[in-house]
Amino acid sequence: MRAAVRVLDSYSLISYFEGEAGADAMIEIFRAARDSGRLLLLSVVNWGEVFYITLREAGRERAEMECLFILYSFFMVLPRLFHEALPIILLV
Repeated sequence: MRAAVRVLDSYSLISYFEGEAGADAMIEIFRAARDSGRLLLLSVVNWGEVFYITLREAGRERAEMECLFILYSFFMVLPRLFHEALPIILLV
């Protein structure tokens, strides 16, 4: 059976980065993605929201570090328009 595709939002990632409630669940999601080889999906709008909130609360260096983590780990950042994202989603 194929692993489920997971689409994350900005607040699930922020909870992980800030060590808040839900961070442990995110670690398990990251492990499952790593072990299954399945990418986690994230809208470019949510990616920008992670950057903006982190920039405002912790500064540019931390915001850039978190957004680079997203880009270079288990994530595929999707375009903001559904018709642009659909072909990508169907491939995952």
